Amino acid sequence: MADYGQTIFVMAFFTMVALSFVFSTYVYQEVQGPLTNSTFATNESTAAYNKFEAAWPIFDNAALFILVAMMAGVLITAFVVPTHPIFMIGNLLILAVEIFVSFVLTNTYYAITGLDPVLQSIAQSTYPITTFIVTNLPIFAICLATLNIIIMFSHGRRTMGMYG
Repeated sequence: MADYGQTIFVMAFFTMVALSFVFSTYVYQEVQGPLTNSTFATNESTAAYNKFEAAWPIFDNAALFILVAMMAGVLITAFVVPTHPIFMIGNLLILAVEIFVSFVLTNTYYAITGLDPVLQSIAQSTYPITTFIVTNLPIFAICLATLNIIIMFSHGRRTMGMYG
């Protein structure tokens, strides 16, 4: 039987990555003023700190890459898991759990980023790709689980009597 926790892990991991991006940007913005306007700040340290703002779009694109790579890992794993068509009912039940968890994770992301207007503006302006993915996490979960079911139960009988 397949490892059904993979899709839930992908969704939970991605939500935690998205929240860590938002919080790191928030901390950056909160400490930027005191660090760049203090007496111990040099021109080089201020310039280096200001150049770090170029990294935020890279993190946003990295989130997309992380999601695609993890989804590809789940789908590749589905090729090698021996299954029997009788377990498709269990897969459909797990699909319902995955959809529920994805809604909870989406609402959690919005509840946390909605606590502070600064967090909300960071999430929407600095990380638009990540926010789009988390907003549509239930759709991504349905697509991933459906592709997983199709791959697992579409290949024929394997050698040595195992279904695949």
